[in-house]
Amino acid sequence: MKTALKRVLAQGRKEFLTTAQRAGAMRWLSGRRWRGSRLLILCYHGVSLSDEHEWDPELFVTVGFLARRFEILRRGGYSILPLGEAVERLRSDSLPPRSVAITFDDGFHDFHAAALPVIESSGFPVTVYLSTYFCMNQRPIGGLSLDYLLWKCRDSTLPPGLLPSSLARLSLSVKQERRQVVEETLQPGASVAVIARQHGVNANQVFHWRKLYREGRLDVEPAEAQLLPVQITEVMRNDQPPAKLCAGVIVIEVGRARIRIEGSVDAESLRLVLERVGR
Repeated sequence: MKTALKRVLAQGRKEFLTTAQRAGAMRWLSGRRWRGSRLLILCYHGVSLSDEHEWDPELFVTVGFLARRFEILRRGGYSILPLGEAVERLRSDSLPPRSVAITFDDGFHDFHAAALPVIESSGFPVTVYLSTYFCMNQRPIGGLSLDYLLWKCRDSTLPPGLLPSSLARLSLSVKQERRQVVEETLQPGASVAVIARQHGVNANQVFHWRKLYREGRLDVEPAEAQLLPVQITEVMRNDQPPAKLCAGVIVIEVGRARIRIEGSVDAESLRLVLERVGR
């Protein structure tokens, strides 16, 4: 649900910005005094070496996209500053017009292989945030790499005997196979982690399939309606007569306080008011 909402919001934001750009609003806004006192920071993560932008377009952009973005900054006369200088000048209220800082998160290999040539060609200063752990331990990021590999082989079938599995063959694209994996995890005492390992898939992926299963998005036939036992017991009736309502006007004066009540008044409520006033 959150992922779907995130995609809807992202699409809405993209359409709004596209419409505003076509209408000339961006150019008008960039020249306002309001823009002059603000710093725009463009943050990127990955630049595709192959098809990564198709797998996760929120995390990866293409080389062409990055080059076009830098060309827009150059033609628009934007002041591209190193991040440290930009922050200091923001604090001292000395930013040049149309100030922009550019950052890249994580320091993926594709930054050096794909982004750096575009950056060097533009001459723009950029800031790269490096993960110190992966600088010391140069290995793939487990979850991210596995998600990408599963996406790459989404239409593949693992041959029998490759994995210790109760399935003769496991197709990562057939919903029937996914349902079978999910239904195994729903058995009493079943462990999602163990079953996922037996089928050679990530446990998080199995949890995602379980969510789709519950939502009926794995083509699961709805369960047959079942009758639940219902016991009807006698309801105790309250034989007390309803409180009488007094119609008219009631005026209560106590010292300097004066209370006027018009219309129908509940007797119990009136009693409580009188008790309060009489204290």
